[in-house]
Amino acid sequence: MGKDGLQSGFSAGGPGPGFQQGMSEEQAQKIFGSLFGGGQGGRPSSGATRIVFGSPGGFGGSGMAGMGGHPIDLESMFQAMGMDMSGLAGDRQSKRHRSQPSSPCALVQGTTVVLHGLSKATEHNGKSGDVLGYDEAKGRYEVAVQDGPVIWVKPTNLTQRCSVEIDGLQSKPELNRKRAEILGFDANTGRYVALTQGASPSMVSLQPGNCILDHGTAVRLHGLSSDTFNGAMARVIEVDRSAGRYRVSCKDGKQIKVKYEHVFC
Repeated sequence: MGKDGLQSGFSAGGPGPGFQQGMSEEQAQKIFGSLFGGGQGGRPSSGATRIVFGSPGGFGGSGMAGMGGHPIDLESMFQAMGMDMSGLAGDRQSKRHRSQPSSPCALVQGTTVVLHGLSKATEHNGKSGDVLGYDEAKGRYEVAVQDGPVIWVKPTNLTQRCSVEIDGLQSKPELNRKRAEILGFDANTGRYVALTQGASPSMVSLQPGNCILDHGTAVRLHGLSSDTFNGAMARVIEVDRSAGRYRVSCKDGKQIKVKYEHVFC
């Protein structure tokens, strides 16, 4: 847009939501001069550096550079002029790096989960999403809902999509020792909705006690006789098949043994 665009302050028709403030003539001249060599009146001097795009990163730092190879950090420059640049980094890709798991027992970034039991954003119940991070202070996960917004979710309102081994199933013993993928959770019955793997996949309803989770799976404890650990997040570090128990490590490093049915993935 050239000099006129800078002087207009990037108002309603500007390049992005980050530009929320007007710009004075003096500010425009300073920016114009820093970009094009600072000739009289903000016009390019005879020895002005020509600006070229160095990468598709746009305003993300070194997205533009002079012919001499020196990057021009537009974001820092506009911030120095008192302008809000937060809107330029507001897409989902930037949000994927905004919060990271701060607990050793939290689901890692990128884990696919299924939402359930939401009392406010009920339209997202049953939908899948990706974990962007975990905020220890809030006690909530940041989740990017598939084809939807980014929301904050309690651990009790999500189930991770993961692979399990079916064990101890009496109604369909032929499925024991087979693998299945957890697709969701029915809070009313306390059962997983899963799809068996193999030549003839089928949908099954499984109790947590009939699922053996893999080593390293992040879990949430429930139904224990001691309320100390109920609701706590932990991670599976050992599977004792003979006893039907996991040995899990809690976020404080303490290790306890719990039955299969006292763990949610």
